Amino acid sequence: MAQAEQHARDELGCVGCRVETFDFQAPGFYSKLGYTLVGTVEGYPPGCSPTL
Repeated sequence: MAQAEQHARDELGCVGCRVETFDFQAPGFYSKLGYTLVGTVEGYPPGCSPTL
């Protein structure tokens, strides 16, 4: 992830990043990398909550 983020900044001029994951997938992974939760969509798909 660090290499991808560095490439995006240096080579592509990116200034921000957004990732999406479901509550049963990888929200802890992104949190450990410094990403901040900005929103959730409750009950989509039924029984799950995507994390934006």
